[in-house]
Amino acid sequence: MTDKKILTGFLATLLLFAVPVAGASVEDLAANAEAGNPAAQAKLGQIYENGRGVLQNNSRAAYWYTKAADQGHADGLRALGVLYEIGRGVEKNPARAAELYRQAAELGMARAQVNLGILYETGTGVEQDIQQALSWYEKAAAQGYPRGQTYLGILLEKGAGGEPDLPRARSLYEQAAGANYSRALVRLGMLHERGLGVKVDLDKARACYKKAADQGYPKAIGLYQRLLGSGAAPPPAPLTGREDEVADDERQKMPPAGKASMPVPAPPVPGTEAGTFDRHLQEAKNGNAEAQNIVGMHYLQGRAGVSDPVKAFYWLQKAANQENGDALNNLGLLYVAGQGISQDYGTAALLFEKAAARGNVAAQNNLGLMYTEGHGVEQSPEKAAVWFTKAAEQGNVAAQNNLGLMYNEGRGVELDLTKAASWLKKAAEGGHPAAQNNLAIMYANGQGVEKNLQEAINWFEKAIFQGYEKARENLEIVRQELAAAPDPAPPDEASGSSIGEPARPLQEAAEPRPPSGTTPETKSAAEYFHFGNVHAQEGRYEQAIAEFKKAIALDPNNANTYENLAISYAKTGDNAQAAKTMRIAVQLRPNDATKYSTLGIIFHANNESDKAIVQYIYAARLNPGLEWLYYNMAVIYIQQNKFEKAWKCAKLAKVLGHPEESALTELRKIAPEAEGNWQPPSDNPHLRQIVVPTEEQAEDILKHLRRGENFGKLAAGYSLEANGVNGGYIGPLSTEQELPAGLIELPILTHSQPFKTASGFHIYQKIPVAAELLELP
Repeated sequence: MTDKKILTGFLATLLLFAVPVAGASVEDLAANAEAGNPAAQAKLGQIYENGRGVLQNNSRAAYWYTKAADQGHADGLRALGVLYEIGRGVEKNPARAAELYRQAAELGMARAQVNLGILYETGTGVEQDIQQALSWYEKAAAQGYPRGQTYLGILLEKGAGGEPDLPRARSLYEQAAGANYSRALVRLGMLHERGLGVKVDLDKARACYKKAADQGYPKAIGLYQRLLGSGAAPPPAPLTGREDEVADDERQKMPPAGKASMPVPAPPVPGTEAGTFDRHLQEAKNGNAEAQNIVGMHYLQGRAGVSDPVKAFYWLQKAANQENGDALNNLGLLYVAGQGISQDYGTAALLFEKAAARGNVAAQNNLGLMYTEGHGVEQSPEKAAVWFTKAAEQGNVAAQNNLGLMYNEGRGVELDLTKAASWLKKAAEGGHPAAQNNLAIMYANGQGVEKNLQEAINWFEKAIFQGYEKARENLEIVRQELAAAPDPAPPDEASGSSIGEPARPLQEAAEPRPPSGTTPETKSAAEYFHFGNVHAQEGRYEQAIAEFKKAIALDPNNANTYENLAISYAKTGDNAQAAKTMRIAVQLRPNDATKYSTLGIIFHANNESDKAIVQYIYAARLNPGLEWLYYNMAVIYIQQNKFEKAWKCAKLAKVLGHPEESALTELRKIAPEAEGNWQPPSDNPHLRQIVVPTEEQAEDILKHLRRGENFGKLAAGYSLEANGVNGGYIGPLSTEQELPAGLIELPILTHSQPFKTASGFHIYQKIPVAAELLELP
């Protein structure tokens, strides 16, 4: 992956913001919430989450959503699920999010049904299950929910339910488009533009794109401009595919100078009920500037019964004449967009400047954009940076993103990649999707932060989750780089030989070791790694740590180096640093069971049993034949007095070949009644394999197996390339698979004879898998 290729993600990321006007009083709502009203609690949580009339506070939002959720309030459950899914105000926990969505979905809430469907579609917090996703989208679509109709249509268009069903997808898009749902309009336009299930009809495509563009949908703006032949590059994709995470202030790229712009989307305003609007209108007529601003935004958004930019301009102008900061900013946006008035960047800049001088944060960011582009003012990156800084320091995530880009490019400020990454991280953590994409790029390229491809993937996925499609392209680039990197050499697998004393050896290096007896003046990462192992094996852990750190400085993406460093930290008693370091190894090799198991051992040794169990389960899901995992799990369950689970784990460990029976002996003493009749299941076997290049090597493997050696260790040590990862585990055995004759009838835990294929000689083994033991507690 080259910098040039991935840095395309920095294009079109200076975004124009409009902030919501002041919110209504929350005193009555708070009183009702305190009195236990779940609807009021959910609404109060929303107010804290969005900062309407109160200081924005995600923790308080989570507190009130929890209160509502505890009473079974559907919207409280859903909103709390969103916070857990994205880690805002609570520790990120997608599995908890899935459970909350499920509860709300089962109450019939369409929004939650779609959210749950998305988790199943992406495998977030639940096992990926496209059929479940389809089912939940169907439920939401059946209620006439446009978002559910659209998500269902997208899956059907892709053929997720079998063959692509373009007629039904089109019908669903048409239903959602009838409700003016922008994303559906775009999908419908694409069908007409590309002739998918219909004849190519550019007029219909253009009409769909325009309708969505008129609502400020960024992707539609680009598609519409392209069909018009404007030559303008499409702006970023929609900021989100979810209503739950759409910021109150919609974003729109600054229009290019000299070209007509699409309407700038207006921010939501409080008080959409007819009675509330009437009250605001009366107050506006009485000269209240805040009410005039609210009424103007009502008319701009069409929430007064009809969209009327002219009336919007009238009321915003009245409020701006009274120096109302929000109105000055909002009126400036109208001049930028040419809504209700002729486009005039000069007047817009003056209005932003007045509002910015009064401390309006959104206007400060917008003024920075005007100076960046030279719209209505003389172009000055230095002045742009000043205004971005003012807004960024007050927490405006758009300004933080923009300031990060200025530092990244050295525009208006001295180039400083560390500061760039710092500001982008603030914006990314605040939920800004473009910043999430940009921060991911910094991690992918090692700019301003230590290069970390897994961290890059995490941030790209967050941006994609919010609909930022540019991140999807970058994510694929990073994944290709990870796939192209050489896998570390297969590690040995250790046994947790005694209760409470799990152990794992150091992993072998991914790179070849240096020639014996040589100590070059300038060592390679592999050499530092090797000498670190030598120190560690001889008990000199401080020296080992120093060598591993040198190896990491030269090769920061070798998961085995981090693993051995983590083990060395653990040996010195620094378990906190050990766990922190081991998490990096897990991030670098998220599909390697040994990495999770080592992290589990570190937690286990530090008596953090619950954390250890989770990591052991993650490891067992990737390599369910790793017998010592179940033994260590049995040890923990005994300590926790969960004797039924302990019996099952201990039995499965024994069946899989674990030699130690201390756990079973202990259970027979303290909990014989909990044993029951459970035996490791044999009705749904899974398959693992050893693959070697020659028949001679296959015969040699058979000799090892006949001596009773561990199948998984042999797979890790001798199999070709990736076939040895996770003990050669393949997955569930299915009669639909193309398998050699006689394999279905092969008894469990009996190895097959070698089978020759184009990739080598395969030796198979069927293993029992207890799905109930792989469920997280």
